[in-house]
Amino acid sequence: MLDDAQADGDAAATTSLSGQIVVLTDARFADPIPLAGSGTMRVPTPAGDKDVDFTPAGYSADDVLVGPGWFSVFPDDTVTDAGLGLLGTWSLQDVPASGSTTFDLPVLSGSLLSTIYNDLDTPTSPHSNAAQVVLVFERNGQRLAGVSLTSHPSCEMVAYDLGVGFSTQSSATSDSGLVLLVNTVGTGKVAWKSADGETDSLTLVHVPGQASYAVIEVP
Repeated sequence: MLDDAQADGDAAATTSLSGQIVVLTDARFADPIPLAGSGTMRVPTPAGDKDVDFTPAGYSADDVLVGPGWFSVFPDDTVTDAGLGLLGTWSLQDVPASGSTTFDLPVLSGSLLSTIYNDLDTPTSPHSNAAQVVLVFERNGQRLAGVSLTSHPSCEMVAYDLGVGFSTQSSATSDSGLVLLVNTVGTGKVAWKSADGETDSLTLVHVPGQASYAVIEVP
């Protein structure tokens, strides 16, 4: 279980990380581009979350907990990536035991989400008093079709990918392996089941007015 991963003995191990902040700007959330701006991020450490600054050149952070953990990235208001409408973004990351100079952390585009939401079966828009959640299901690093959510926090609607585009009428992921929790306001775990019967869950971190992004590896 992902929720128990930091309870074992390996969770006390730490490492140093460095990399870039990247923006996910395409509807498959698959082609990140470097963020041309600065801001702050929070990384999990044995003493709790630690604030770290980042610049267009990237970031570096010491004493980061090894294993699954939630990171957050908050671009400065002065970031000038035109039209992206960047959101403060929480992402679930599996930190390797050794540092990586290519350990990149994502930021979601509110403008992209607005475009996707406007094309849903019942069009809507991101609400400032709700969180926007993007879940990516993979197996062996490849996007996984046939994954269905069996429970999730309260939200306006759940949208599954259609390979290209999204639908609130679908009940499982298609080739892009994506699920969107649109305007999430409730608490509780996200649980899922794959087409071949694998099940698992995680406790979702989400904050009103911000975004959450998790790439979930299904056994």
